[in-house]
Amino acid sequence: MANGDADMLKIVLNALPLLIRTCHLTKEQVLDLLKAKDFYGCPGLYLAMQNRHSDIVKVILEALPSLAQEINISASDILDLLTAKSLARDTGLFMAMQRGHMNVINTIFNALPTLFNTFKFDKKNMKPLLLANNSNEYPGLFSAIQHKQQNVVETVYLALSDHARLFGFTAEDIMDFWQHKAPQKYSTFELAFDWITGLLLN
Repeated sequence: MANGDADMLKIVLNALPLLIRTCHLTKEQVLDLLKAKDFYGCPGLYLAMQNRHSDIVKVILEALPSLAQEINISASDILDLLTAKSLARDTGLFMAMQRGHMNVINTIFNALPTLFNTFKFDKKNMKPLLLANNSNEYPGLFSAIQHKQQNVVETVYLALSDHARLFGFTAEDIMDFWQHKAPQKYSTFELAFDWITGLLLN
């Protein structure tokens, strides 16, 4: 997963429903495969997000609904997969936001409505995923602003607006993303305001 090769992965994942039926694979075995880790214990999906392999991310996310028809995969299982963390406890989405990996971010947000409906997510599930906090509780959007990833910030907030009704987000929920505090007590909004002020003054 870390090095790409989406076609090979697609062959493996497309074969899974048949293997589940004929070889009686359990949910735990299937999830272990989806959460495959490298030699150092880092999840493959995390590495794909970190290293800009949006094709790998897309293949995995598109395979999940068909697997749900074969085994009882829950919303919690999917969220555990999507929030796969490095050994440093950063999520793949956090790294994608920080580094400006737009293809990865767009792939995830484009897949969310189908995953939301298939696995019956609720907004309580969605908020931690979309906040994408790192090990120090810095939100992904905070880091994107800190690293001047303007396209990331614009894309995430447009996606939140587009999907707000589906996810059950209220205006207060959307504001929570802006007002969520990083450990030094700055909110994403305050950091963005400081950045804009700096641009105007310079």
